[in-house]
Amino acid sequence: MSYFTIVKGPTPGAILPLSGKSEIIGRSTECSVMLDVPSVSRRHARFYLSDGRAMLEDLNSRNGTSVNDVRLTAPVELHDGDQVQLCDIVMTFHTGTSSQAQAEAVKIIDFAQEMNIESSFRMDGQFGMEASAIDKRQEELHFKLDQASTTQRQGGENKLKSRSQRVFETFNQLEEVDDDKSSVLSSISVSPFEGTSSRSGIHAATKLKAILQLMKNLGQNLDLDEVMEKILDSLFIIFPNAEDGLIVLTGESTDQLIPMAVKHRHPTAAPIRISRTVFSNVINDKTAALSADVLNDERFNHAQSVVNMSTRSMMCAPLIDADGNALGAIKLDSDEMGKRFKPEDLELLASVAVQAALYVRNAQLHVLAMKEVALDEELKMAHRIQKCLLPEKAPDVEGYSFFDVYLPARHLGGDYYDYFPLPDGATAIIQADVSGKGVTASLLMAKLCADVRFSLMTVHDPIEAVTLLNKIVCSKDLDGKFITLVLVLLDSKNNTVTIVNAGHNPPISRKADGTTELIQLSGGLPLGISEDIPYEALERKIEPGETLFFYTDGLTDAVNEKGEFFGIENAMKKTSEPAISVAECGASLMSHLKEYIGNAKQTDDICVVGFQRTGENP
Repeated sequence: MSYFTIVKGPTPGAILPLSGKSEIIGRSTECSVMLDVPSVSRRHARFYLSDGRAMLEDLNSRNGTSVNDVRLTAPVELHDGDQVQLCDIVMTFHTGTSSQAQAEAVKIIDFAQEMNIESSFRMDGQFGMEASAIDKRQEELHFKLDQASTTQRQGGENKLKSRSQRVFETFNQLEEVDDDKSSVLSSISVSPFEGTSSRSGIHAATKLKAILQLMKNLGQNLDLDEVMEKILDSLFIIFPNAEDGLIVLTGESTDQLIPMAVKHRHPTAAPIRISRTVFSNVINDKTAALSADVLNDERFNHAQSVVNMSTRSMMCAPLIDADGNALGAIKLDSDEMGKRFKPEDLELLASVAVQAALYVRNAQLHVLAMKEVALDEELKMAHRIQKCLLPEKAPDVEGYSFFDVYLPARHLGGDYYDYFPLPDGATAIIQADVSGKGVTASLLMAKLCADVRFSLMTVHDPIEAVTLLNKIVCSKDLDGKFITLVLVLLDSKNNTVTIVNAGHNPPISRKADGTTELIQLSGGLPLGISEDIPYEALERKIEPGETLFFYTDGLTDAVNEKGEFFGIENAMKKTSEPAISVAECGASLMSHLKEYIGNAKQTDDICVVGFQRTGENP
């Protein structure tokens, strides 16, 4: 597998694998190789394979792409060792056969017969690294991180998982350590309200100075990655004897650890090896721990990854939010014997961790809020698109006037109505209600829109049209969903309507004198239940001044703050009130419905369609 290594840029030494036949390189989050640098275009360049050759082309980027200091004007073949420059970023291209690739793979993670996995597996597909027949005596899973591979992250738990496919979530078949054997030098219980339970005498001014240093560095930053990095920056100022630092967050459970930031005081430091034992004890017990000499600490002396560490002194503190939940942990290491951490260092770290957890939680909530905003915008766009599937205006039918309203319970709804002129001069009026609501119902509604028109154009008999439509719906796998529908053919010349009902609500007839009645329809079951359902048609005259209202069950099932249904009785009563037009009558009905519901939440989509005979022609 080919890959780039960054030589110059924000993350020198970072590896950018090229796993596909075509990879877009750019600043956009949609790019498979993302470079979060302002000078890089959103879609800057493309790497692709052509007849086994590695090719690179510039995608009309703003600042151009160069290979070996030659600016690209056409696609060029890449060779092992070629230097590629995108603005301020300089990268070296490597082919999959390079021995350096194997070396980098070992640098990323050294399994060292620590994983208790019997079957072979491939780690992220990178460089073809495989492991199998792993030693059964493993007690814990450990992992290696180098600074470059960690700082390459572009944000959050999901991005980190998708970009590197780490194996931190597979903490299975782990042997518990007997805490009675612990020789931990100091241990402190951490509370989000009281800070640390130890009272070792650390000066309050020292704590305040450390917390102020943290607040100064973080400010009002809400970017989760930056918050993590600045927490470590602050801790390296507070603890000058710290050589390495790491922050991990928990995933869906406390056994799922997501590494978020790593820092070395010396850039040439070896990659950090992390013991699951350390983090499990600290996070699950919500207790900060200090070991003056990790190698001789009986609490961790069965963990092979601890044995392999060069760390002489370590302290680890949990990140506890205001609700007492463990968000993760901070770990600091010191490698030199003369720079061991002391109990007062642990208490200071625990106090700072309580404050840091607040920033972490705020950043996490900000990420969630941004996701909700993005989702809300997408739903609003989908709502606008869905409205395009509904009629822009009522049909122009001589002697008749129309009214329609559609109120989805959410951004997207499953109710549907349409007007469709037929070749014989009649007007088809369709109303349907997809079971359920939200995105799924709206997608079915969009498909129904096309299927209805297809059925009406294929056959002209209304019963045959609904039968064909039912067969089309039944041929789809709706996972138990169904659709109620009513098809009305309005013949304005003869002032008649032909109604075919598929499990829909009976329409309301309002006479010219204001009296109302339900038109009882015999007919079949909703669409999507069975292909063999027979349907029937009802044909009747429309009297002068008569109005017909069709509605979905969102109207009659609407509830007020007392939990009382609006009901068909209220609907008939409100439509019987004096009104000079179908528009006035419909508007009055919806006004009464809104008043009835009050502050109660709308729980279902509401759709009402009505038409009135206004002409006097016989």
